[in-house]
Amino acid sequence: MVLADGQSFPSCTEIWIVPRGKILFMITINRRQDTGAEDLQEIKSIVSSIKIEHKEQ
Repeated sequence: MVLADGQSFPSCTEIWIVPRGKILFMITINRRQDTGAEDLQEIKSIVSSIKIEHKEQ
């Protein structure tokens, strides 16, 4: 990843696919590769808190 000011750092993208009937929801997280364990725990907590309510039509 390269920022507007020229700074760059490696990044990591994680994708979760959540099927709900005929629809697939995609949750995507992009983070710096040097993310610490505390930050990873926060990401896990945020993703775990997502509630998807979908009714088939």
